[in-house]
Amino acid sequence: KDFTRILPKYLSLYVFSFLSPQDLSRCAQVCSHWKFLSEQDEVWMPKCVKFVWYLPYKPNNRELAAWKYYYIECVS
Repeated sequence: KDFTRILPKYLSLYVFSFLSPQDLSRCAQVCSHWKFLSEQDEVWMPKCVKFVWYLPYKPNNRELAAWKYYYIECVS
C-alpha cells in the first residue's frame, strides 16, 4: 500500500522533507499524488531558506511549486 494515501498529508510532507531535491524529482515521477506532494512549498521552502534564498514575491494561493521552481532557478 502507498503510505502517502494512508498517512495524513502533513505526515507525508514531513517524510518527503527529508529527501534531497534529486530524490524529490524522482518521487514526482511515481504517480500524480506523489508529484503533488513532492512539489509542495512546505517541502521546498526549507531547502531554499537553508541557502538563504527567498522568493522575491509572495506567491498567491493558486500558484503551485513556486519554491521548487525558485530552487531550480537559483541552482542553475
